Amino acid sequence: MCVSTIHPNPASGHIMVTISPSIYKTGKIEILDTTGKIVKVVKVKEGNTTIDIRDLSKGTYLIRIPSKKGFITK
Repeated sequence: MCVSTIHPNPASGHIMVTISPSIYKTGKIEILDTTGKIVKVVKVKEGNTTIDIRDLSKGTYLIRIPSKKGFITK
């Protein structure tokens, strides 16, 4: 089973992204706004990564994780 989690939701300041080794591929994730524009690219490692989101405006964002079988968007 492919597992990736993002918490807390909603968040301010930082989020924790957990990526399972079974889906880990590129070492980066993309944060997109609701129009699909990439607003931030973050280097990550498999397992847990803390991401600083203080530079993002308040709003709704998607996380896109490149995986071995395409993309996972949360």
